[in-house]
Amino acid sequence: MEKKCKLTISILASNRKDTIPKCLESIKPLLEKVDSELIVTDTGCDEDLLKVIGRYTDKIVRFQWCNDFAAARNVGLNMAHGQWFMYIDDDEWFEDVSEIITFFNSEDEKEYDSANYIVRNYYSKEGTEYGEWVAGRIFRIFNNTKFVGKIHEYVPFNPYKMKHLSSYVHHYGYVYETDEQRLAHSERNITLLEKEIEDNPTDARNYAHIYQEYRECKNPEMMLKYAEMAIENADLSVAQNRISIGSTYVAILWALIRMKKYEEAVNRGEKILKNEAISNLTRMTICIYLVEASMQLEEYEKCIEYAREYTIIYKFFMRNKEQYYRQMGPMLNDVLTNRMLFGALLAGIEAAIEIDSYEDICYFLKNYDWTKGWDSNKLECLKKYVDMSFRCGEQKDTVYIYGMLFSDVQCSKVVLNRMQELKDIDGDGYAKICDIIAKIAGQPGYKSLVQIINMCKSGKIEMLSSVYKNAYLDDEKIMLVCDEFYEIAMNYGI
Repeated sequence: MEKKCKLTISILASNRKDTIPKCLESIKPLLEKVDSELIVTDTGCDEDLLKVIGRYTDKIVRFQWCNDFAAARNVGLNMAHGQWFMYIDDDEWFEDVSEIITFFNSEDEKEYDSANYIVRNYYSKEGTEYGEWVAGRIFRIFNNTKFVGKIHEYVPFNPYKMKHLSSYVHHYGYVYETDEQRLAHSERNITLLEKEIEDNPTDARNYAHIYQEYRECKNPEMMLKYAEMAIENADLSVAQNRISIGSTYVAILWALIRMKKYEEAVNRGEKILKNEAISNLTRMTICIYLVEASMQLEEYEKCIEYAREYTIIYKFFMRNKEQYYRQMGPMLNDVLTNRMLFGALLAGIEAAIEIDSYEDICYFLKNYDWTKGWDSNKLECLKKYVDMSFRCGEQKDTVYIYGMLFSDVQCSKVVLNRMQELKDIDGDGYAKICDIIAKIAGQPGYKSLVQIINMCKSGKIEMLSSVYKNAYLDDEKIMLVCDEFYEIAMNYGI
């Protein structure tokens, strides 16, 4: 009889030759530094790949695929000799497993019965945008431990004390070469989920997963159909169902908005927000959809209200990531991203411009890191802010915001170019903005920038060169911004 070990690591291998080697190599430090074993369940690997896997383990078991992920996972679980079980997919690989190693080699491990790690799902091959999903894929093995669910399989257990780990895996499995591949993947999942819902109509978890597939297929009508079924059938006396019902509320709004039923979306969304039992993450996600629907209805005050609430909850979760991870679920896993934040803030700014609310514009501008990325939406947003500044002059936070914008080279260039475009149209407005910029001189390195602006304003071109030479401080960022000021000043001949 084989002796027990601390940890069993299990992988389902399906002939993914481009990712399995990275997956195996990423867990190698775990196998070397933790008392552990690796079991690979082979669902269709060729001989060459099996040889690669064999360099990491001799525990390879063949499984005839039967469209049942739980059955496949249970093969590895039933063979496990570990006190703990951890699984990872063959198209994922860890960035770093040091924290997991520390956990299993410390006394800390004795205090928990489960742990999770983060799955970083990328939206493009470049890997610049991603959403994070907390995967409860590490757990202590008990006599009755087993996987259930033909798809999106999981191990049902009571809410044991769970260790939240910051270790994460890279996952590009949702980046497809063609739309046909994406649709084929979703259609396969939908077939399995429909069978699960037919067999277990009161389980809200299956409904939550089918919403995501219909979102991929861009089929709001079917998403709404299943959401209404979940509202009618889900057994909310079960704790897991009460968690999953938040996905249903979000699915309803997503579907109504895609069907262009904006008024109904706002009415139902506002009714949901009155439900005190919903999680902060559900509330946050509802708010982002209400921002979109309100904007479509030109209800700008509501748009601003919900954009502000989204922003407040966003900042809370950024300070309390563990709370965010605890509340995650299908349809709720991509709302804490830079992309979503910018969408909410941009909508808030546009709505504030429509009702001429300078205070709200400043609020949304202050809550975004303008140095992150660049696109045409940001360009237009900054131009609109400069336009309003010309009209309003100095208001609360104006100096702060211009200081923030001028700390970034690209933002500085956009703002200065727009100032020059408006100079002949509104000379008084131009003078107001120059005075505002002069007040940011108290920030490090801006003395030279202010001098350049003032010389541009007064037309003292002959003095620019000497000021420019003195502007080379020991801060490289300030040097670059000075370059932009000088270049623009000379190009416009001011």
